[in-house]
Amino acid sequence: MRPVIRTNSNVARAVLEFVAAAGGPASSIRDEAGITPAELANPRRLLDVDRVVILLNAAARELGDDALGLHVGASFELATLGPFSYAVLNAPTVGVGLANLARYSAALAQGLGTPSIEVRGETARLEMPRFGSVAANALRHLSDGALVVLVRMMRRLRGPDWQPHDVSFEHDAPADTREHAALLCPQLRFGCAVASIRFDARDLRAEVPGADRYLLPIAERQLQDALGPAAGSDPWLRELEILVASRVCDGHPPIRSVAPQLGLSVRTLQRRLEEHSILYRDLVARVRFQLARRYLEETSTELEEIAFLLGYSELSAFDHAFRRWTDQTPSAFRRKAGAPK
Repeated sequence: MRPVIRTNSNVARAVLEFVAAAGGPASSIRDEAGITPAELANPRRLLDVDRVVILLNAAARELGDDALGLHVGASFELATLGPFSYAVLNAPTVGVGLANLARYSAALAQGLGTPSIEVRGETARLEMPRFGSVAANALRHLSDGALVVLVRMMRRLRGPDWQPHDVSFEHDAPADTREHAALLCPQLRFGCAVASIRFDARDLRAEVPGADRYLLPIAERQLQDALGPAAGSDPWLRELEILVASRVCDGHPPIRSVAPQLGLSVRTLQRRLEEHSILYRDLVARVRFQLARRYLEETSTELEEIAFLLGYSELSAFDHAFRRWTDQTPSAFRRKAGAPK
């Protein structure tokens, strides 16, 4: 028996919105796939991928659109992915953005492996996880849409003219591949072992222009207020806490990446922390805890989003950390704090 694979309900919603905009029978297609309006109303709901595949194939049939997956992927609103989209598109570098894509992929699909990045010499490859025993041709529209979304994300990170070296598909080549070439790139490979995107490895080191590190939902001034005065009132230590706070959504920010931002070497920063009897990992944990309290006490931000903002790949990891800090769950802490609904 193959594992149950579930995907975010935003995918189904995007398909139905595309069908409705094209004048197709959105409601009957939804019913054919066994998807209810209540399931679509919850943007965090995960649907069995089998039902989403039925939905896509039915939509392609009704609209007579053999490239439906590509077209849905091209029209998909990236902002509907919430913190996942933020963590990818507002990372400091392309490499961090793709690492976040892998780290938080469970928010979009469960029961599936994670995307991976492989670097060989001057070439990098973003490889998609396989759907196990599901026939590749049956998943054609879903896979095509996902690849278009990934290429669009890369173009947001690197610029609208960015092009991959080539794009590989698990499914067989359709009769007409012109839309694939137009939306992805001219170099296409079909019937491959995995779906993937190959590109210049130098892209991974590129900084993301215009990345907004304070997009959700707290601004730099609020970060400063949330953190309170730094221990010993040293300006550099306060600056370090602010810097860490702005980067925790990318996971545990390594000391080697924050030290240069302070104009310090790693060794010098470690020595200064030792003078205050502070371990860097403890400082990161303290910043996370202070921000977690702020989010829980003063905002109505969903717990899943708070987990993302603090750099946890899953809500359970945030729940475990918060229990370690306070001996209570985040939801229990929020109730006692009387946070806004």
